[in-house]
Amino acid sequence: MYLRILLLLAFLAAGHTLPAQPYFVVNGDTVYHTDPQYDSIIRARRKLHRAELARRQQARAAARLEASYTLPRTTASLNLSHLSLDKLPKHVKEFTNLRNLNVAGNNLRKLPRRAWRHLESLNLSDNHLGEHRFKFRRSKTLKKLTLDDNGLSRLPRGLRKLKALQELSLAGNSFGTLPAQVARLPQLRKVDLSENPLQPAATLAKPLRQLQVLHLTRCHLTTVPAFVWQLPALEELQMNYNSLRRLPDSLQLLPHLHSLAVYENRIAALPPSFYRLAELQEADLYFNELAVIDSAIAGLHSLRILYLSNNRLYDLPDNIGALHKLEKLYLHHNKLVELPASVGQLQQLQVLHLNHNRLTAFPQQILQLTNLEDLDISFNELHTLPADITRLSRLKLLFVQENPYDEAGREVISQLADWYARHPEVVFNY
Repeated sequence: MYLRILLLLAFLAAGHTLPAQPYFVVNGDTVYHTDPQYDSIIRARRKLHRAELARRQQARAAARLEASYTLPRTTASLNLSHLSLDKLPKHVKEFTNLRNLNVAGNNLRKLPRRAWRHLESLNLSDNHLGEHRFKFRRSKTLKKLTLDDNGLSRLPRGLRKLKALQELSLAGNSFGTLPAQVARLPQLRKVDLSENPLQPAATLAKPLRQLQVLHLTRCHLTTVPAFVWQLPALEELQMNYNSLRRLPDSLQLLPHLHSLAVYENRIAALPPSFYRLAELQEADLYFNELAVIDSAIAGLHSLRILYLSNNRLYDLPDNIGALHKLEKLYLHHNKLVELPASVGQLQQLQVLHLNHNRLTAFPQQILQLTNLEDLDISFNELHTLPADITRLSRLKLLFVQENPYDEAGREVISQLADWYARHPEVVFNY
């Protein structure tokens, strides 16, 4: 909608005028012209705008290539992305100390042997590698390789020669499972398979025991792929933006999991195995359909960060205060009407977001959180606030706006505004 308005303003600025009876049809956020004359003008403006953006991008790319010729030959990082190259310029061989090379968005068929000498990071994204036979050379130094958006359904030849490789990104390709060849990379610790059409039943020939980080974002998953449970050393698992309705009890096969992210799925309940992840430090459960958190959460003694926002929670377990290491707790956009008394036992808590809930009274146990730095209790149904909230001496952010305060509450707000005006180190939003 905003683009259409900007185009209309540009049209007027060019000296054109609208007819006395403007022909606009509004449908939701979209504005349509019913006059073909104006439709054609807008289409022409858009075409010119796209052409101008492309011209500027080409000019910036050309300037980058030109600048690379004058760089010191001891340069460690070189960006030659989106230059429509089918081979590397000859002067790249002269960079004897090159560690990081970005050649994404080209059409490279090979890299010169000398370019590999000291490389530690190589970005070959969007080089159409799936259309021709790219072959990797032996490297004892390459640690990070990015092969995103190449139309790959299998790994290029020679990848097993990258014995030092620790991170491999294969996002935006056509893999149905974790490629078996990665088992030949003894140092590999991280794989990104996001935006691939992964098959739920796909398994590995044998467990992959060294992999620690796996990203499976936007893979249209409705169940967790079977090969995930063959990664016993996994410490970080991301499955954001999928369509998962449940997490299986197979989570118990990942005993070393430190971070679990299932942001924006459709999960309505957590399995018992989730609450037994003794080493879990961060759980991102944003934008799901959770209505209840089990009291077994008290067993997650290592938990430091808990994201529960944008769910359907109407209460929390009474023993949530047992999470003694918890530092950040995000509960906004739920249906909470009160907090358990044990919240006051979260003495390591630094961030507490409770905005957009249904709290009718300020939870007094919050005043016991002496390490609290960030408190958001806006957009609730509070009528007043405690005047001694100022005793939370470490607060840096305090948001209390958009509550239906009564006369006494407004008086407290006025007093707090005066107090925090004398303490500008605190952002007080009321």
